[in-house]
Amino acid sequence: MQIQPLFVRSAILKTICALLAALLLLVCLPHGQAAAADEPGFTLTAGSASPKVGSVISVVVHGDGVQDLFGYELNVSYSADKWQFVDAASSLEGGFAVAPIVKDGVVTYAYTKVGAATAGVSGSTDLATLRFKAIAGGSSAIQLVRVKTVSKSLKANEVSPGTTVSIIVPQAAIITFTDVPEGYWAKGAIERAAALELVNGFPDGTFKPKKVVTRAEFVTMLARALTVPGGEEGAVSAFKDAALIGEWAKPSVAKALAAGWVKGFDDGTFKPNAPITRAEMTVIAVRALKLETSETATLAFGDANRVPTWAKASVAEAVKAGLIQGRENNTFAPADATTRAEAVVVLLRVFDYVGNR
Repeated sequence: MQIQPLFVRSAILKTICALLAALLLLVCLPHGQAAAADEPGFTLTAGSASPKVGSVISVVVHGDGVQDLFGYELNVSYSADKWQFVDAASSLEGGFAVAPIVKDGVVTYAYTKVGAATAGVSGSTDLATLRFKAIAGGSSAIQLVRVKTVSKSLKANEVSPGTTVSIIVPQAAIITFTDVPEGYWAKGAIERAAALELVNGFPDGTFKPKKVVTRAEFVTMLARALTVPGGEEGAVSAFKDAALIGEWAKPSVAKALAAGWVKGFDDGTFKPNAPITRAEMTVIAVRALKLETSETATLAFGDANRVPTWAKASVAEAVKAGLIQGRENNTFAPADATTRAEAVVVLLRVFDYVGNR
């Protein structure tokens, strides 16, 4: 697979623009044009020896024999049918990272130190930690495909370690529910979501697929599916009805607020216990995936005129992305409450969209 170099633009700290420009120019040199210095060694290690479906593992990129390391770019490949990339963080200090680019099962991640007084790193050091969520059982591998480094003296070096960690994730046990019979339209989605620990059933062994989902419940499901960073729980208290938000939901609502998924209502409330409508669910899902919407998009549903203006662009984009479909008779039913079965189906489509990006 040909890995395209990562281009980075930054308007931060004008005093170091010349340094960054030179750094990125060298990092983006075609293969074979990097400096032929003594090559350092790079390894990859996985933090969990026995992960399970639904768990998150940390994979650490480590360098030995680095000289005056000031910046790097990494390419890490993984089995996209077995793992979902979560995030990456640099182990170095005194600089900034570029948001990871994920495409075709390869993560590209770059970091550079900044400042004339900032020293490079020499010797043995961790470079970065990448996190992945197990989404299916079986044997798979995560590989460090390529490392490009640049020193403070602007000497560039590129190696292809090919270091691989092989991981075996036990197949998830199939979880069945007494009220989800064979042939039920959402049976596969419900059982898969339960195996991934995205949703839970009830103590009596039922799932209650036709039970409506509240706004707090859907946000909590979505936060589990996307493994987003934590938010300030204090922000939740800004809602006038914050006292109605259960303790179990507050961390997820805080994450959703921080990520921009939810904003509350004009009257300053969140309405955590209100059933979430199909229109609301769709808007939140589109925001969570940061999909681009178009105000000129049109809807082909027979009840398109019932879709609120604030939701039309998101509904159109969600349909285009395959996140949601209409109901019978070519209707969307935007004001109808979302059932647990419907929520789970959309949840998994969001989950898979992230994994396949």
